[in-house]
Amino acid sequence: MDLVRDAFPGRVISRFGDLPWPARSPDLTSPDFFLWGFLKSRVYVNKQQTLAALKENIRQEITNISQEVLRQVMQNVINRAQMCINCGGHHLKDIIFKS
Repeated sequence: MDLVRDAFPGRVISRFGDLPWPARSPDLTSPDFFLWGFLKSRVYVNKQQTLAALKENIRQEITNISQEVLRQVMQNVINRAQMCINCGGHHLKDIIFKS
């Protein structure tokens, strides 16, 4: 963390960083909630046999994510943030998120 703080003074976003952020908050992190699972389902379909093949497949699948999927993911982040604001930052226990 010292190295990160030295490289990015005053800009570290983490639970104990300069800018507080809730750790692993599924209410706010669409990449954790949807995008990584979506990407993983596509990357591992070919069952690569080497690390190099896996890395190349990851690069290819990231490139293939459509702008529409990314737009929907970002809209979902905005919607979740607004819901958090509306409920005073409390947990969104009654919400089922759609991606």
